[in-house]
Amino acid sequence: MCSRACRVRRRGAQAKARRGADLESYQAAERERQRDSRRRRGEAAPREPEEVEKSAPSCELSRAELAAQVRAITSVIVENVDKAAAVSRAEFGRQVAKIVKECVHNLGRACA
Repeated sequence: MCSRACRVRRRGAQAKARRGADLESYQAAERERQRDSRRRRGEAAPREPEEVEKSAPSCELSRAELAAQVRAITSVIVENVDKAAAVSRAEFGRQVAKIVKECVHNLGRACA
């Protein structure tokens, strides 16, 4: 490379291409890196058992609660579709996949 700045720019472009080629692995690794970082900083301090019990929703869902969750998920998707309208088709697909994963993960956490 002609200079340090060129080398840094080239390595950045290569890293971006690697992340784009295997996005799911990159995202999983990034989530793990962030968890480790939070743990080291002490942000993930354990809560009192009473607080956990109070904040944890029950796994038994009534039809009314389920309908409310579906409406909430739908509104999030609609908002994000509006944002995604200005991006490429590939980026739109990634955003929809991310929304669905978050919604399924949050629903799974509510029933845990």
